[in-house]
Amino acid sequence: MKTVIKIAWRNIWRNKLRSLTVIISMILGLFSGLFAVSMMLGLNDQRMDSAVDSYLSHIQIHHPSFNENFDLKHTIQNFDSLNLFLENDQSVKSFSSRTIISGMASTAHGSAGIRLIGIDPASESNVTNVHKSMVKGTYFNSIKSKPALIGKKLAEKLQLDIKKKIYLTFVDENGDQQRIKLKVEGVFKTASTLFDRTNIYMKREDLQKVLANNSAIHEIGIICKNSNTINNRVDGLSKAS
Repeated sequence: MKTVIKIAWRNIWRNKLRSLTVIISMILGLFSGLFAVSMMLGLNDQRMDSAVDSYLSHIQIHHPSFNENFDLKHTIQNFDSLNLFLENDQSVKSFSSRTIISGMASTAHGSAGIRLIGIDPASESNVTNVHKSMVKGTYFNSIKSKPALIGKKLAEKLQLDIKKKIYLTFVDENGDQQRIKLKVEGVFKTASTLFDRTNIYMKREDLQKVLANNSAIHEIGIICKNSNTINNRVDGLSKAS
């Protein structure tokens, strides 16, 4: 074995230029590969963190069929007990309940399919960073009558600006078409262009009044104190619900 190693070593340095070229090429290749993989993993982690902070949160609670077609009837039935459970759960940092409908947003310059999210501004600011993502206007503190926050891409598409009016059309639980008039208070920009193009925020109480249902809750977003406990929390919430 020692003889083979000696012969191999001597063979390597028989032509120093060739051997150095091969060695340097291998080192550069390995370094480039490791750098590319590290950057890819870092970007994926950053993208995931941005999505969690902007709109996903660590855990979401819905009616089992809600995400299939965003049916208004698919509300969280045991919201009061879940709310109490989350308030007393030491592993939960913060949570926010939302009322969500899908519909059509329109202005004089066009229309677009959107998702309208009714939130409590105070609790939502503890779960997502939309309040920090404002590029124009304010976060629910300047317009009193049905204010709305829209994504930057949607604002560009519909040519909307602060204090401009936007009309939202949707079908209620009875199959009747309803229309809401909102006034733009702010424009936000998150890490997701798709999210900014298809989502509008308004106050939950305003949306529930339109729906004539003060208990309509379709989603709860939860932020955990420690990301390592997320799976355990999911199991615990499944049992609690």
